[in-house]
Amino acid sequence: MTFDLKIERLLDAPPELVFDTIVDPAAQEEIYAGVVEGWSIRRFAIDLRVDGEWAFEFGPPEGEGAADVVTNVFTEVDRPRRLAYDATMFVSGWGRTVRFQESITLEARDGKTLLTLVLSGLESEADRDAFAGGVPSFVESVRRVAEARARAEIDDLARLRLADDRREAWRDRRVRPRRVDRELQIVGDAVANDGRAPRLILDLHQLHASHGRLTRPRLSGRGKSRSILTPTRGSPGRARRSASRSSLRPHARDRRP
Repeated sequence: MTFDLKIERLLDAPPELVFDTIVDPAAQEEIYAGVVEGWSIRRFAIDLRVDGEWAFEFGPPEGEGAADVVTNVFTEVDRPRRLAYDATMFVSGWGRTVRFQESITLEARDGKTLLTLVLSGLESEADRDAFAGGVPSFVESVRRVAEARARAEIDDLARLRLADDRREAWRDRRVRPRRVDRELQIVGDAVANDGRAPRLILDLHQLHASHGRLTRPRLSGRGKSRSILTPTRGSPGRARRSASRSSLRPHARDRRP
């Protein structure tokens, strides 16, 4: 006859994060810091695959007593739903080794996770009762660390969204993308106030309005337009605009006294 132990907890964190917290080497020191007062994780190694080993030592500081030594061999790895393994644990306080099977199942519940830990195959009721006094502390530590990580992720997302909003606001305050190069070529010498100019100006206004930017023509004093468009300072069209202006200026020999 064997004895089993089942523990359930609802964690305010998604299953993926809970799963990763349980197997993350970087999280183990924080998890085991709350299991037994004064004890900590001494060694931790994990090969997360079927037939891979999950081994660690947990005990008082070096030189102050023997540590519990646990070696698990994975029989099932299904992220983020389930872990199962055959466990061998040397319990320093008992001076003997205990063998059992353990599984951790994670079920999504409206953004949270129902964690179910089942420990089975214990040889005595006394062993089962002893584990019932310690395993809940491990589950509570997992809950504490996973929920802290979930809150940190939410804070990080909020900061990223705030940064995105600020970038969008800054982008909206700046001039819209410049699309004036080709229009400057189209205008070229067709800036005289003949029958085509009003239609050309209207077409260009509509084109720029569709891009979120409305430009207006600037006419010179002698009935000719120096520039139909006004690109932003430093735009690629600036050189072409200067060339167009130069071509429209009357030569010295054509000027009237």
